[in-house]
Amino acid sequence: ANRAGASITTSQLDAHRFRVGNSTMVGPQLTLRVGVRALTIEAGWPRAPRDGIVRGGGLACARLSHFGNTKAGEELLLVHAGEGEARWFILEETGARTALLAERLLRHLDRILV
Repeated sequence: ANRAGASITTSQLDAHRFRVGNSTMVGPQLTLRVGVRALTIEAGWPRAPRDGIVRGGGLACARLSHFGNTKAGEELLLVHAGEGEARWFILEETGARTALLAERLLRHLDRILV
């Protein structure tokens, strides 16, 4: 996108802590900015017993959030998919899990580019 003139700036934090329900996740945080628009991606898992657990039997959690537009954000869950594989799912408001596809991620990126 930057090669096409988007001017996306990035910032990253390691060992970032964020809350998911009653649990605390620890992991990286990546923020993509274009002017005042920003997409923040947080991913992590509980590192210590006091941090709690990943709900729904997951391995890790993630959150995609848009500055100034909380409704556009999504929570993700990484689950064991068998035979040493893991897959990311979107946690819908209804409680359903939808497989995370590249098209969905591109929509988040498009939101900050438009």
